[in-house]
Amino acid sequence: MGKRRRARKKGYRYPHNPDIIEAILELLSRKPYVHPLDFVDEVRKVLEEKGFYTGLVTAKRIWRLYRLLVERGRIPDILGVVPGYGGVEDLSSVLSDVGTEEGLGEEQVPESDSRDHEQ
Repeated sequence: MGKRRRARKKGYRYPHNPDIIEAILELLSRKPYVHPLDFVDEVRKVLEEKGFYTGLVTAKRIWRLYRLLVERGRIPDILGVVPGYGGVEDLSSVLSDVGTEEGLGEEQVPESDSRDHEQ
């Protein structure tokens, strides 16, 4: 028995993970300031420009590959969406330190206010 071949649409290929990774890297080199809400659509556009069929490429798959690239150190977390790799969590620790600078700490409460509450 011979192998059966599936009929494919001419000119369209289904993208594999390396193809999507290549599209992510190309997009981030062309548009490093792309907004996270537009990221998935922009990656799909890059894949379509290369002749891939993107109808079955899910947003979850694109984000999973982006997170994989960040965690393996191939790219920095440019979009700021991977926890622990330069995103919002790191910013919150910086902002919590701002209130303890000279002149902004809690020890600057006037003594007269604290005496009024004790009486």
